[in-house]
Amino acid sequence: MNPREISLNRDGSLLAVSYADRDRWSVKQIVLFDVASGRELKSFSGAKFLAPLFHPDTDQVVIVETGRPNRVTIYDTQTWERVFEHETSHAPALAAAIADNFKSLAFSLADTRIEIWNLEELGFTLEK
Repeated sequence: MNPREISLNRDGSLLAVSYADRDRWSVKQIVLFDVASGRELKSFSGAKFLAPLFHPDTDQVVIVETGRPNRVTIYDTQTWERVFEHETSHAPALAAAIADNFKSLAFSLADTRIEIWNLEELGFTLEK
């Protein structure tokens, strides 16, 4: 697999690498590394994913499994505990964007629709 996308968290201490097959479209694995040591901290596989989304002010990351259903899980990167999970059974997500305040999450779907989630209405509360 080839690295498709990379991103750093707010202070540059974590690196997320999205690995794709050679077609470069389907992310099959996400690996998060400690930048200082190069050590692997967490790995996600066994599904298709979108690139992870880091919160700009907290130690949280959003992992999106795309398909039917689309599943969103928010993790605390200090403990790797799940702090939120929600799914929908609409068409597979192709891309995602999240507001800096982590209150809204938007998806572009394979059936050409745009889906927007209000995370607070779904039960997510941001704790800094």
